[in-house]
Amino acid sequence: MRLLFELALFAVIAAAALAVGAAVLWVFGRPFEVRFEDSLLISGVALFFILPGAANLWIMFRGTETEKGPIRVTAGVRGFGMLICGAALFLKLADPAVEWRHAMTIFLIGSVLWWGSLPFEDYYDRKRLKQLGLLKEEDSPDA
Repeated sequence: MRLLFELALFAVIAAAALAVGAAVLWVFGRPFEVRFEDSLLISGVALFFILPGAANLWIMFRGTETEKGPIRVTAGVRGFGMLICGAALFLKLADPAVEWRHAMTIFLIGSVLWWGSLPFEDYYDRKRLKQLGLLKEEDSPDA
């Protein structure tokens, strides 16, 4: 039940952030003839791809002492993949002449980097937890 509440709360906060971002972009973009649909798309891409990608790159370059080398590298790869996905969606928005297959090819490359880094990060995180003695062998999915 708690998970459902947290998911609902996240959805409400994400929708509010998306609406506020779209409204601000639309108001300031009106002199440039930005339509509300475009500002909604830009806000969504920024909220779900650009900001998390930049946060992951921040972890790569300036992470805390708990993030060691391999974790930082995987965060950087994931952040770069998120930025590539965002760029592919912005590319289609900026130039409608771009074909969907080209934008989706770029999006697929970004998705492979993004989601492909997660198993490696999980492996290195489990390895670190075992070294610290915080993960027992029977708790590991490898056992």
